[in-house]
Amino acid sequence: MNTDDKKINIDDISFDDMLGEGIEDAVETAEPIEVEPKLKEGEEKSDQILAEANLDDDAASKQEEEEQEEEDEEVKKPVSKKTKKTEVSKETDEVEAERVEDDTIVGAVLAKLGYDVDDKYDDTTEGLVELTKDIGVQMADENLDKLFEQFPLVKDHMEYVMSGGKSQDFMGMHDPRSDYSRVKMSQDDTQVQKYFLAEYFKTKGHDSEFINELLEDYEDNGKLYNKAVNAQKALVSSQATYRKNAVEQQKQEQIKAKEEQKKFWDGVYETIDTSQSFKGLAVPEREKNKFFDYLSKPVTKEGYTQRDLDHTESDMDTKLAIDYLMFKGFNLEKMIDIKARTKSTRTLKDKIVSSKERVKSSKSAKRTPKYSDVDIDDLNLDLF
Repeated sequence: MNTDDKKINIDDISFDDMLGEGIEDAVETAEPIEVEPKLKEGEEKSDQILAEANLDDDAASKQEEEEQEEEDEEVKKPVSKKTKKTEVSKETDEVEAERVEDDTIVGAVLAKLGYDVDDKYDDTTEGLVELTKDIGVQMADENLDKLFEQFPLVKDHMEYVMSGGKSQDFMGMHDPRSDYSRVKMSQDDTQVQKYFLAEYFKTKGHDSEFINELLEDYEDNGKLYNKAVNAQKALVSSQATYRKNAVEQQKQEQIKAKEEQKKFWDGVYETIDTSQSFKGLAVPEREKNKFFDYLSKPVTKEGYTQRDLDHTESDMDTKLAIDYLMFKGFNLEKMIDIKARTKSTRTLKDKIVSSKERVKSSKSAKRTPKYSDVDIDDLNLDLF
């Protein structure tokens, strides 16, 4: 090594010396590199989310394309003869089942009447009877609906009665003779005018004396007709409202009555269930449910219970016995004690009578002749 050589300083070596000649030309001919600007942290996350969403959309689209291609391939596949035969057989069976059903009497009746039913009916006498009943119910409902559409008042009447109201009450409400809107009133007819005013003030709770004085004032002041017109309008409106609400009001009364009835029978059941005796009369535990049904369960379409029927059909002695028990306050212990003492008295009396009979019989036996048992016809009188 030449000691005379100068030591090489790294700082004296340029970048061009390391690459050698031609580097300038290469740099000049190279395409410029695009450098994306550096994004902020929030912008980087937002772009990342959008990018992922785009990727997911691409994947979903690709999956849909593949699934569609698979479906198209399935459609293009030829159906085997066996599969065709199975499908044709199934369709044939369904058609045959429909044809067989139509060939039955039940099917023919349904087809003729045009009714759809959910139940299946046997093609027998019993099946036809059941079919007739069900179809009859449907026909009745349809006819009732048509009738109610044509005559709404008939529907209201039926609902009123079905809710526990009386038919005569409903008919009275709609009696044309009591319809305020049908009464014609002229300016000269003071009698009709006074009638409307009197009816109106009666609904307000005023007495006859007050009403008569008020009508005299109207008549003296010439206000009778105008006041009567207003009274008639008020009465017509009130009557229409009353008629309109009558059915609903009756329904509410029926609901209330049922609630009260349920409350009553719940109390009866609780009393029977928790009691061991009634007025000193013991009721076995095993008979409590039967006893409650006897009192409360309807056994007729009119709603009568077995207790009602027995009480109605019982003879006079039974009814009087029940009434006498009520008359005595159902004091069974006292009545039983009286009966026991009466029986004891009768027993003592019977004993006395029996004793007298025995004494009398004994005395009679002593007076009887010794040979009383000898028949006189058997005596031999030849000895004398």
